Amino acid sequence: MSSAGIVPLRPSHMEALGVQGSPCQFLVIPYIFLTFLIASSARLLFVVPNQGARLPSSEGAMYAMEKCSEALNLGWNLSVMWLPFAGIAAVAITMEVIQLYLTLTGVVHAQDETGFISIDCGLGDKQTYIDEATGLSYTSDDKFIDTGENHRILPEYKAKSPERQFWNVRSFPVENRNCYSINTSASAYTGFIEYIVRARFMYGNYDGKNSPPKFDIYLGTSKWDSVEFENASTIVTKEITFTSMSEQIHVCLYDIHRGTPFISVLELRVFSNDLNSERYMEPFARWDIGSQDGKIVRYPDDPYDQIWTPYNSIDWTTISTPHDVSHNNLISSRVMRTAATPANGSDSIYLKLGYIASTYLLYLYFTEVQKLKENQTRQFDIIFNGVPQYSSVQSDYLEPWSYPYENNASGALDILITRTNKSTLPPILNAVEIYILRNLSQHETNKREYDAMKNIKSIYRIKRNWQGDPCLPKDYMWEGLNCSNVDGSGSPIITSLNLSSSGLSGKITIHIFTLESLEYLDLSNNNLTGEVSDALSQLNSLTVLKLEGNHLSGTIPPKLLKRWEKVDTASTSLNKSSFELSLSNGIDSNKQQFIFEEIKSITSNFGRVLGKGGFGTVFHGYVGNTQVAVKMLSPSAHAYLQFQAEAKLLTTVHHKCLTALIGYCDDDTNVALIYEYMANGDLADHLSGLEYLHHGCKPPIVHRDIKPQNILLNENMRAKLADFGLSRIFSNEADTHISTVIAGTLGYLDPEYYLSNKLNEKSDVYSFGTVLLEILTGRPAIFKNEEGTHITHWLDSMPVGREINDIVDSRLQGEFDIDSARKFLDTAMACVAPTSIDRPTMSQVLMELKQCMGIVITPVVDAYGNIDIPSCVMEVSFEMISGQSSLAR
Repeated sequence: MSSAGIVPLRPSHMEALGVQGSPCQFLVIPYIFLTFLIASSARLLFVVPNQGARLPSSEGAMYAMEKCSEALNLGWNLSVMWLPFAGIAAVAITMEVIQLYLTLTGVVHAQDETGFISIDCGLGDKQTYIDEATGLSYTSDDKFIDTGENHRILPEYKAKSPERQFWNVRSFPVENRNCYSINTSASAYTGFIEYIVRARFMYGNYDGKNSPPKFDIYLGTSKWDSVEFENASTIVTKEITFTSMSEQIHVCLYDIHRGTPFISVLELRVFSNDLNSERYMEPFARWDIGSQDGKIVRYPDDPYDQIWTPYNSIDWTTISTPHDVSHNNLISSRVMRTAATPANGSDSIYLKLGYIASTYLLYLYFTEVQKLKENQTRQFDIIFNGVPQYSSVQSDYLEPWSYPYENNASGALDILITRTNKSTLPPILNAVEIYILRNLSQHETNKREYDAMKNIKSIYRIKRNWQGDPCLPKDYMWEGLNCSNVDGSGSPIITSLNLSSSGLSGKITIHIFTLESLEYLDLSNNNLTGEVSDALSQLNSLTVLKLEGNHLSGTIPPKLLKRWEKVDTASTSLNKSSFELSLSNGIDSNKQQFIFEEIKSITSNFGRVLGKGGFGTVFHGYVGNTQVAVKMLSPSAHAYLQFQAEAKLLTTVHHKCLTALIGYCDDDTNVALIYEYMANGDLADHLSGLEYLHHGCKPPIVHRDIKPQNILLNENMRAKLADFGLSRIFSNEADTHISTVIAGTLGYLDPEYYLSNKLNEKSDVYSFGTVLLEILTGRPAIFKNEEGTHITHWLDSMPVGREINDIVDSRLQGEFDIDSARKFLDTAMACVAPTSIDRPTMSQVLMELKQCMGIVITPVVDAYGNIDIPSCVMEVSFEMISGQSSLAR
């Protein structure tokens, strides 16, 4: 073959085809079609490369050009020598070659992107563009996520980023979890699939604050990494390669209260894989050794779109070849065309990688790029950390090979590649890859149930923060759901669905019936129409069905009724305005004392954990149709004393801002308290029950453990104090203090009480002041730094004349009344005065906060209808100065 790759068709070729110098039309005509097919196929090999083989574009181009040249010569000779009409075939073949040539020279862009999803986050809805550097098509992210805001980085940072993908960002100032959900083309493959997921970030001062944030990124239900920046122009790339059988990928950003999360680019690459197990690998280094142009290599030169960084050393000499390295699914040909050898006559290549704080997998890539003479030999040994791993290694010309090394412990890595005694040439090295091995594998919600929930969300246009996995992580379970198996013992299963008052309209969707393990279904107070489907009977575990407040007709499916021992016959018709069914063995909600077996039934065998504290664990449950929180006390004498104190207090003290006690269990060693369920968890910015304990109760009560976790929010954002196990009642109204053993939570504990053991109402005031400072600043009571700085010390350390903007939670973005904020701060700082005599009473605190919020104080009747409680039962809603609670933010 000539250097041009064109081989003239000689008579010997024709004889080999059976053409003995005479026209053989019956052979020539099929061969013309074969020639045309060769040319077309050769172009397609380049334009649509086989995803299994992953041909690099340069390799595919060379191969295609060779085949097309052969086909063109064959077609031309046939047309001239044999058949006149073969000229038509030659023209067709020539057109194929011209099309290929245009593609090769970049006139026609025809790179295949099957399995590639490239997202420019923050790009305008439904916009797309072709990236000039890679030829890849980037699209907006509107079809992958339904939360967040689009922004552009500032112009001065745009000039620093030649990559267009970094010009936009999508930020997430509202929700704590925001997830991209990507459906892949994995169904086109069988078995395990190889994914490359790459998330990239550049702050670029898009919000004008010049304060880069820190946040967490999750892959599915597992934490992947934290994202933080050195400065506004820093580009952070998080990439992971893994194998999985999943067709759905979730990439989620989690707000850790260190600034607003955002993302610039999200890229997904999908390939078939011969491996049959899950493995997660995070690139630590990917080096193009001996690079001569100093440029980063990625698609189209790397068919996987892996990013290779140039790497050289002054101790090396670079060598290269103009030829493409034979493809064998290993690595980019462009990367393998260059290599390094020792300089100055040295016998060894030395790489010192330093400490790697994890288990890792290393790949060294070699290929001979020089055509060796008969008397030349290149042979070398590979030594890791002083231990020989591979001996007498020789690389064939233009045939790449990889040598892996897996280390199951963290530590330093020294690589020595040294020539053997038989070698006449020094060693060679073409490329290096190092992967950190990660354990991100975690159970996910059953795919069938996940798909059902997605369809329910779509059909009813549900406006809830339903993102990522419905059940995991358990702290971010979708609103209205309850799931079993959230402790990691298996795939979570949805057992409860509450869509009451959610604005649903239309018929009851069949996708609800896919949730076969449902025990509780509440569709009440919507605008549902049509008949109740017989498919309800498929829900074999269903014990509670609530459909009141809809426009449904028909009757309950007979199969469902048969499973229930007793049904309110007056409610079996759906022609009435309300409807509710439940099993006859449902527990009477008026019952005050329960046995342990009933507690297990209430909590569905302790399936959903709401929280944990020093004295036990709190579980979600149902008493009849009422949601409750069940605190199971730990088996200790201290915990039992807390149980007695809390039960005694809550059966005698009632207020709408104190958590109501529904019942209790004192069954041998199993001790529990059952409270009303607070749908919005604990927080931080609503309270008035404390003022009631101090001034509305006679004698007064000191809570002793005021902190955000003990302030719970119901579905109407009503705040209620909880956890009264440490509370103390004054024996006499005139008492100024109680001498008691110190108890409480570090960071909220009154320093005067800590030093003197003397407890008074002002001890609660100090704790409450700390909570107020947390609300105002958005910072924790004790900072997570080496010193463990208390929030009051941080404020005291600020210079005189500090700006209120430097103190108020940055997530408010300056949207608050400065005078109100200063008043709020002054009140909070008064509460945390070192000595109790300098602190206000809770009644005074209440009045001060009312003034700074501009809220009118109105007395409220207590739970018994009494109105003679002295100026105490006053509802307080400590809305943030912006008018939004921190939970809403």
